[in-house]
Amino acid sequence: MIVDAHCHIMPPEFRSRYGELVRRDRTFAALFPRPNPRLATAEELIEDMDREGVDVAVLEVGMGGRFDATNVCQPCGVLVTNVSFDHEAYLGHTLEAIAYEKAGIIKTGVPLVIGPMAEEAHAVLRRRANELGAPLSQYGSDFTIEAQEAGDRFTYRSSTRTYSSLPCALNGAHQLVNAGCAVALLEQSVMPSRVISEESIVQGLSSVSWEGRLETIRTHPLVVCDGAHNPAAAAGLACYLHSMIDGVPERKLILLIAMMRDKNITAFLAELLPLADVLICTQIEHSRSATVHELHNELPTPAPPVYGVPTPSDALALANQLADSRDIICVTGSLFLVGAVKSMLAGSTYAPIVG
Repeated sequence: MIVDAHCHIMPPEFRSRYGELVRRDRTFAALFPRPNPRLATAEELIEDMDREGVDVAVLEVGMGGRFDATNVCQPCGVLVTNVSFDHEAYLGHTLEAIAYEKAGIIKTGVPLVIGPMAEEAHAVLRRRANELGAPLSQYGSDFTIEAQEAGDRFTYRSSTRTYSSLPCALNGAHQLVNAGCAVALLEQSVMPSRVISEESIVQGLSSVSWEGRLETIRTHPLVVCDGAHNPAAAAGLACYLHSMIDGVPERKLILLIAMMRDKNITAFLAELLPLADVLICTQIEHSRSATVHELHNELPTPAPPVYGVPTPSDALALANQLADSRDIICVTGSLFLVGAVKSMLAGSTYAPIVG
C-alpha cells in the first residue's frame, strides 16, 4: 500500500476506515478533517498492517531519515537508492551532509543496500554501516543491473543469483536501476528467511504502478505527469522525454511546471528546457509555491516561448490549446501540481494534505 498526500493514491478500502480512525483517536480527527487523510503516525500504520496480517511491508522515508517517523519500526532490511540535492534547508548543502541524514535509517546488524551515487555520499553510508555492523550490498560491486535493448527488461546479477529478462512496468531507464535495487533488498533481507520464487519477482515487477512518476494519464495528446522537483530527478525525466521525441521532429514538447520557491529552479529547468518547444509556468495554492513571476526570473537563457498562467486549470487549458494529437504535455516540478492536474482530468476536487 502506498499512501501519498499529493496524488490521491490512497486506496478506497482505507478511506472507508476514516470514521473508525476518528472514533479511536480524536487528535486524528483534529489533524485530518478531510475524508482522505494520511495516518496520523507511522506507528498507526504499522499497527494497522500488523492487524491485517501483512507479511512484508515497504515503508518509504518522508525526508532525510535520521528524524523520520519510520524509525519507530525495526526493519529487516534498508535501501538507499541514491543521494542527491533536495531539501537542502533541512538536510544540508553538501552531499555528505544529506547522506548523513539518510544514514539515520541504517540499523545495527540490519542489511543495507546502496544504489549508484556520488562517492562522497557513498562513503558516508559505508562508514555508518561499518560502525553499526550492517551487512552491506553495493550496486556495481555486489550486484549489477544490465538493461536489455527494448528498455523495459533487465538482467540482475549478484554473487549468488542471476535473473535474466526481469520486467519493469515503470517508465524510465532509472527505474530499471531502482527495480534492481529492490531485488537486491529482497535478496538480502527477505530471502534468507522466506522462499521467494523468480516467478513471484517477475509478477511483482510486472504489476507495479506508481502514480505521478512518468505516468501517462491521457493520450492524443500524450499527457505525462512526473513529480520530479530536483535537478537529479529532472535529468532522469529529460532522458525519458528525449527518448519519446527523438526521431519524431513533428512532435512538440510542452512543459507545464509549478515549483516550490525553495527548490533549485534554475538547475531543474536547465535539464529540461533544451528539449522543450513551449514552457507554461503556473503556481499552486501553497505558501511555499513560487509565483509565475518568480519562475520566470529563474529561467536560464536561451529559453523556448514562455507563458505565465497563474492557475493550474487555465495553464492546462492553454497546454491543450497549443498541443495537437501528436504532441507531449509534460506536467512536472511539483507533486502538488501533478495531483491538481490528475484531479482536473478525472473531474474531481483536489484537496492536498499539507504537513
